[in-house]
Amino acid sequence: RGAAVVATEKTSMSFVDRIKDMFSREGDEVAKINMLSERRAALAQRRNRLYEEIASLEEKEAELLKQGRENKSAVVRRRLVAQISQLRKDIARQNTTANMLNQQINIISTDVHNLTLIQQGEAASLPNTQELTENAVRAEEMLETLKADSDLVSSLETGVGEALMGGEEADILAEFDEPA
Repeated sequence: RGAAVVATEKTSMSFVDRIKDMFSREGDEVAKINMLSERRAALAQRRNRLYEEIASLEEKEAELLKQGRENKSAVVRRRLVAQISQLRKDIARQNTTANMLNQQINIISTDVHNLTLIQQGEAASLPNTQELTENAVRAEEMLETLKADSDLVSSLETGVGEALMGGEEADILAEFDEPA
């Protein structure tokens, strides 16, 4: 019997160590997601079985209530009252357990969601802060150079346009501004 206890402790320790190891490794989100998804599915199955048991207990309660209404014997009614009281306590306990399972499922689902976000974020291979800053500075320098070149070209075009326009063309241009 002692060997069985030691073997069980070693098994549970290795399981605990395996879980700790799994959560201590960074970047192994796929394994964590899979393990948590399996755990969530097992909890959901257990919760669903509880709901089925609760429904069965509620049916028994309804049947006992019906019997109590139909039977006029005080002894039988007291027995039915005791049975119904016990059923209601059992239903309350099962509901408490189901609520606990719902909370556990919610916690696991949130963790799976967060791990999925981490996994997707890492897959994107986004640039780090330094790269973002360097690229922003280079882009701003390029825009400043482009604006300076554009301003220079605009000033040259104005001068070139006036130099190319002859006197006759200037007179015609002035005619455009005169009233008809």
